[in-house]
Amino acid sequence: MSIMAQKVNLNSLNIDQLNVYKDKAVKERNTGMRVTFTGVGIAAAGYIASVIWSATTSLEDFYVLMT
Repeated sequence: MSIMAQKVNLNSLNIDQLNVYKDKAVKERNTGMRVTFTGVGIAAAGYIASVIWSATTSLEDFYVLMT
């Protein structure tokens, strides 16, 4: 399989084929937005959890775990 995108001459397509490509493009855009915002949400939750965890733990507990 090639990782290159298919090149389609838009001038040679009829209205139905253009609508198929438009629908596919809209679905891919929406999926990309969902993935992006999900990643941002996970990163924010991780940051908040790490701040809470670091504020509630002490170095004494860390040294106990290391030994």
